[in-house]
Amino acid sequence: MERVATAVLQPGTMDGTPVLALTSLFDRTTLPPSDGGLDEKNKLDIDVIRDAELDAQRVRPYGGAIAVGRPVGASGSVSLVQVARDLVRRVLEHGVARICIGFSKALAAQFRDAD
Repeated sequence: MERVATAVLQPGTMDGTPVLALTSLFDRTTLPPSDGGLDEKNKLDIDVIRDAELDAQRVRPYGGAIAVGRPVGASGSVSLVQVARDLVRRVLEHGVARICIGFSKALAAQFRDAD
């Protein structure tokens, strides 16, 4: 994991938090959003893809928490591990994981291949 960014809004305003976390992460890197490698998300919606300028073809390639039967509360850690593992498996240079934490909080983490 190379960088982490978080975002917090007033309770009840969850919609903008994931975009703020991603924007904060991309502001700290030279990596443009459209070149984000693999992006694994939970609670994904089309507004986040549009507002954060992500490539929709690279977002959540294995489906979301409900689609793959993840236990409640495990989605964030599963997303982090999936991106880290896929950097090696798919021979990617970098990847981004975004996690909705709840209570109007979100986290975005950038992973980079160590080789």
